[in-house]
Amino acid sequence: MIRRILFSALVPLNCLLVFFLLVEDRIVVPSWLQVFGRMHPLLLHFPIALLVFVTLFILVVPASKLRQPVFDSLLHYLLLIVSLTAVVTALMGFFLSNGGEYANEVMAWHKWTGVALPIILFLVCIFRVWLIANIALLRGAAVMTSVLLVIAGHYGATLTHGENYVLMPVTNEDSARKLPPFDEALVFADLVQPILEDKCMSCHNTNKAKGQLIMETKALLLKGGRGGKPWDTSKTDLGLMMKRVHLPVENKKHMPPANKPQLTADEITVIEGWIRQGADFEKKIIDLSTSDTLYMIARKTFGSGSEEIYTFKEADESDVQQLSNPNRIIVPLAEGSPALRVHFFNSAGFSDASIDELLPLKDNIVEISLAKMPVKDDMLSKLTQFKELRKLNLNETQVTGSGLSALAPLPALKSISLAGSPVIAGKLGDLASFASLKNAFLWNTSVTQQDLLQLEKENRKAVFNLGFSGDTTVLQLTPPQYVSEKEVFGKTLPVKLRHYINGAAIRYTVDGTEPDSVNSRLYTEAVILDKNTMIKSKAFKKGWIASDVVQHFYFKQTYVPDSAVLVGKHKKPDVGTTARMLIDGEKSEINFSSGMWLGFRDKPMECMLYFNKPVKASNITVSYLMDISASIMPPQDVQFWVGTDERNLKLLSTQHPRQPTEMLYREILPVECNFPQMDLQVIKIIVKPLPKLPEWHQQKGGSTAFYIDEVFVN
Repeated sequence: MIRRILFSALVPLNCLLVFFLLVEDRIVVPSWLQVFGRMHPLLLHFPIALLVFVTLFILVVPASKLRQPVFDSLLHYLLLIVSLTAVVTALMGFFLSNGGEYANEVMAWHKWTGVALPIILFLVCIFRVWLIANIALLRGAAVMTSVLLVIAGHYGATLTHGENYVLMPVTNEDSARKLPPFDEALVFADLVQPILEDKCMSCHNTNKAKGQLIMETKALLLKGGRGGKPWDTSKTDLGLMMKRVHLPVENKKHMPPANKPQLTADEITVIEGWIRQGADFEKKIIDLSTSDTLYMIARKTFGSGSEEIYTFKEADESDVQQLSNPNRIIVPLAEGSPALRVHFFNSAGFSDASIDELLPLKDNIVEISLAKMPVKDDMLSKLTQFKELRKLNLNETQVTGSGLSALAPLPALKSISLAGSPVIAGKLGDLASFASLKNAFLWNTSVTQQDLLQLEKENRKAVFNLGFSGDTTVLQLTPPQYVSEKEVFGKTLPVKLRHYINGAAIRYTVDGTEPDSVNSRLYTEAVILDKNTMIKSKAFKKGWIASDVVQHFYFKQTYVPDSAVLVGKHKKPDVGTTARMLIDGEKSEINFSSGMWLGFRDKPMECMLYFNKPVKASNITVSYLMDISASIMPPQDVQFWVGTDERNLKLLSTQHPRQPTEMLYREILPVECNFPQMDLQVIKIIVKPLPKLPEWHQQKGGSTAFYIDEVFVN
């Protein structure tokens, strides 16, 4: 009786399956039925296991026993159950595929093999008696259905987990991924795309387009899915993709789904950073700032892949420590690497001797940045002593090109950058004699496109780059400009903002929050300041990507101390040589090579400020620089002592500036001490630098520097 009911159910179900297959283009599965379709992955494991068992049963049990009533009855039940569960699973698979997330050849193969399987099982049930009489045919049918099961399962795994899912462990595709040379690597192709392939493309490919989004090519990514393009840089959450990524894992809209491998923190940072910078598909990693988080992650990623292997020994750590100072930073190219990178700062303190001092490390230095230093052509010959030099940055120097021939003997020099320098095209022909040169960057120079063609003709091994040219579909607005050049004021200061794009709206804040396009103040007239204030602004315009946030801090100065003294013995400051710089009212530029900063390393800084007559004050502000990539950090704490004479000072306050937890852009920041108004004539400020760089920093454990340019009393 039970067998008859089971067999009777198989007839309409298989007919329904064939009908759906023949007229699928004209069927729309209602949403309530699609719910059953999503049970397809849950149910399919039962018929698979049962079919494997039935196949083994037919192959292992002797033919004589299969014909016995007990074994024949058991086999009949098993065939009916596996056939019934197979056809129900196939129907659920059809409902699931009708949702539109799956398409193309792989889906077609999975569908046809998935439908063929229950139909063949149904035919085996119909002809069971005849097949048992011909055991060879029965066993052949069992083997054939098992092979069909493997094929259908392979295409199903390809749909849900991506290409070559089954054989990936033995083909080792992940480790076979080749990384290009670091100086040729692209942000998207070599950082972003591998993440999309590993974590996203199993659901967003031409075979399974979940949400109608396909990520296999640039064109399909830009086309987007049902919800439009995956990213939108004009939105604070950066659009649908990042919004889904940041949802709680348990949320059904979180991506990747909870049952799939999740994005790591670095992977999220890479995708988010790429989107924030305009989702440029052609941008090179080396075009990023070395302080950019994307650049740092790339260095870590490429460190074990494409990073050049250096055979020379590590430099003496004591030499590195001794030669590192606030004027230049010497750091390893990568963690554990013997190769060193040198970055010079402070043009006022640079001379020929600055290069000669590095000779103890000449066999380890592979990168030198002399950007914005007063380097002239006749100084280039000194660099020929650094035989391991690969990369040389001469941006915004005084080099014209007449001394470049001196660099020709460097056997490993691959990259030279002359952006913003007064180079003369006719003097760049010497670059043709450089044995290993691959890239020359000539942005913002007098070199023309015609000159470039001639240079490439003379040196076909190298790529000469004049920077970006061409059109783009969507442009990002440049940040607003601050018209008021004064950063220090007395009673009040009107600050004007402007933007050169007609119709661009400027939004701003004065409370430290990030401006947005809805809640922040709309700039219409000058902002009147009457106290220390940080203005953050951002430009918006319909059809454009919103600009980056740009901020400016304005300092009020009511009282100017009559004199200032540095107390105790200090290493020679980075730039300034007298404490008078702390009270001259001249704010420095944001880079510490401006010649207007006092820099200190390792030991606390203590200074005394004196007034000839007592003043009534209620605020003391210290202006300091934070440049994390240069190891210039906020201080550990700042003590403010006040009194009417230096023998009777009392501790007014100890401030602990907030420490960063990640690499950030350079900023000029204040440490403020507010107190009830009182008479004071002497101020003592003690600044304790951070003892060492934090664990997350690329030079973790290293020494830090503290840079100060002004003290304001109000």
